[in-house]
Amino acid sequence: ELERIQKQFPNRPARVTQYIDGHMYTNNTIVASDDIFLGNISHQITGLAPFTENSFATIGYDWELPVTYLSYDAKALFQEIAHAIGKRLQASGWRGAFGIDVMVEKNTGQVYLIEINARQPASVTYESVLQEKRKTRDNSMTTFEAHLSALFGIPLEQKKIIPLETGAQIILRVSNTKQFDVPSIQATLQSDGRLTTIPYVAQEVGSDLLRIQSTIGLLQTPDTYTEIGTYCKKTIDAHTL
Repeated sequence: ELERIQKQFPNRPARVTQYIDGHMYTNNTIVASDDIFLGNISHQITGLAPFTENSFATIGYDWELPVTYLSYDAKALFQEIAHAIGKRLQASGWRGAFGIDVMVEKNTGQVYLIEINARQPASVTYESVLQEKRKTRDNSMTTFEAHLSALFGIPLEQKKIIPLETGAQIILRVSNTKQFDVPSIQATLQSDGRLTTIPYVAQEVGSDLLRIQSTIGLLQTPDTYTEIGTYCKKTIDAHTL
């Protein structure tokens, strides 16, 4: 492949950069007129079989893994980056949610900002569902509540984002080589009270086929499952045609 490109573009300038071997993390930050509210850090689940055949595909989020797996320094730097970006957006007139993607290098623990998603990220929804179940104080709010309040200019003095220590969601995507018995997978998974599922009507390879939501973490490390994560994987494997 490289040789073909070299022949086709023999004089094309190229830039060689260092490859960062690490894992992706994200969070949802809210920009209000009077403050910046940092949402919970989640691990961006990427490329795990049997949920996807694309090793670079994002297939979900795990809010428990960063609590137990990330170092204090990495989490502190992540929050510093998110807050600094929030302040810049606030000064420019931005209001509401945005997300950042951060890579934490495996060997060094160094944190690299990869992307700023200036929009309401998809993970806001389930993060807020998990937070709603943990709401205990009047001054606490979900990420989605903070997002809407900031958009409408509702004062948020003394308000705090509800912290999460667990919870995850993962997506089974349409495969190019396998067929999944989705109704059977759903029935089995939903018999476990910790799991809920949302099916999709999809045919295109890589599209969402089944969303699995868990009240506890699915991953023990970025590459290995917890007990409930293993249960999800084995259930899908058992109902693969």
